[in-house]
Amino acid sequence: LFYEPPEFYTSVDNLIKSDKGGVAVATGWKVKNIDPFNKIATLEDGYEIMYDKCLIATGASPQNLPVFDHADPSVKSKIISFRTKDDFVQLEERLADPKVKNVVIVGGGLLGSELACSLARNFKNTDKNIYQIYKEKFILSQVLPEYLSEWTTKKSTAEGVNCLPNSEISNYQNKNGQLILQLTNGKT
Repeated sequence: LFYEPPEFYTSVDNLIKSDKGGVAVATGWKVKNIDPFNKIATLEDGYEIMYDKCLIATGASPQNLPVFDHADPSVKSKIISFRTKDDFVQLEERLADPKVKNVVIVGGGLLGSELACSLARNFKNTDKNIYQIYKEKFILSQVLPEYLSEWTTKKSTAEGVNCLPNSEISNYQNKNGQLILQLTNGKT
């Protein structure tokens, strides 16, 4: 997912030689080790890259939920899977609608958690509610140790995210233009 056209990015070779810095996208490289104290990333071939700031992008992909596979188009129109920047634009347009009061993010991974916190922060003093549904005990529990995922969940809640752990969507109803989700923990 790129927010700029390919011409915006510097080639990796030119970036290494540049004294002005820039942004490069390197695909197919595998980082073996990150030394945060010396700010060095070591690739699997032993090549070392020095950095000032390091962004770890895991390459997660959105998944479609089987419960919505055979849903009516009026239901599917209320669901967005984030694959391109146009999907984010579509979300922005929907959130501008004053009738939209509740936003549900499904998944407790990096992308879902970042989106939930960002939306909660942006809509903190409004009548919009941000919910995050995930099947694990805490968000990010698949990538962090339990104590950190518990801490992260508390921080998300403090940001205004309504966290719904140990839950998955089991069914839904489309009632008066509202999508009502039924969860495996018995809540709606």
